[in-house]
Amino acid sequence: MPSSAPKQNLIDKTWGKLSLRTRLTSLSLFVIGVLLVVSFSGTVTLLKTYLQEKNDSVLGSTAVSLSNETPQTVEARFANHQINIPALPSRYYIAF
Repeated sequence: MPSSAPKQNLIDKTWGKLSLRTRLTSLSLFVIGVLLVVSFSGTVTLLKTYLQEKNDSVLGSTAVSLSNETPQTVEARFANHQINIPALPSRYYIAF
């Protein structure tokens, strides 16, 4: 006669042998790990977007201030500090 009770797999048997303290601790660590991964990825996404927008606004304002200048005199005026432009991020430079 077949028994009506379902067979337990290895994970169910192992999990059932653990004490309640061990099961709660492992479950808590798993939940904390998932929350850390989610918060880390959200922070990286928001920070990346913020920094990209900031760089775009700095480059845009620099381009606007240089668009009114004549290309022949920009280098000399820039060397004499007659042109005020915002501080560019370190990876960017103005080529003449």
